[in-house]
Amino acid sequence: MKKRITLIIVLTLGLIGTSIFAADNDTATATAVVKAAASIAKDTDINFGDILGDGVTPTLDPVGGNSHSDILGTGTAASLGEFTITAYDGGTVGVTLAQASTLMSADGGTNSPIKFTPTLSQHASTQGSAVAYTAGTDITLSGSSTHKIWVGGSIELAAGGALTGIGAGTYTTAADGDVVLTVVYQ
Repeated sequence: MKKRITLIIVLTLGLIGTSIFAADNDTATATAVVKAAASIAKDTDINFGDILGDGVTPTLDPVGGNSHSDILGTGTAASLGEFTITAYDGGTVGVTLAQASTLMSADGGTNSPIKFTPTLSQHASTQGSAVAYTAGTDITLSGSSTHKIWVGGSIELAAGGALTGIGAGTYTTAADGDVVLTVVYQ
């Protein structure tokens, strides 16, 4: 009988123990909001227009308007380069410039090369309100998912100094010397 009571007590405690230590569970849902990658696209190439290469250092100013100096007012019109950044509204991006200056040459390199040194400006949408931009600094997109970068700059002899004694021709950057802007989220 004693064995029977002990067995009943052990079985009872065993059954009670399983209900006392019963596991509980619940579930959670995983959620992620994926933002579009930041991108940059060229809208307009940089064009210094017609230049009288006689002791001048042509400049396109991208800050506050398409002002320029030492560029003829006739012939091909000067124009700033324009790029559009696309990122999520509220995102912070940085734009880097692949190189501080690049060479331009004419007629397959038979004329002496000249050096182009770009300068940048930025604004949400309006070039006339643009402010100077230093490559690599933060830009926060606010109220829109796009932002503009304008590129101007100056050209001079490759060795430095005003354009003097250079051959006539259409000077362009080589494919590996193009003005390359890269955008990344900060």
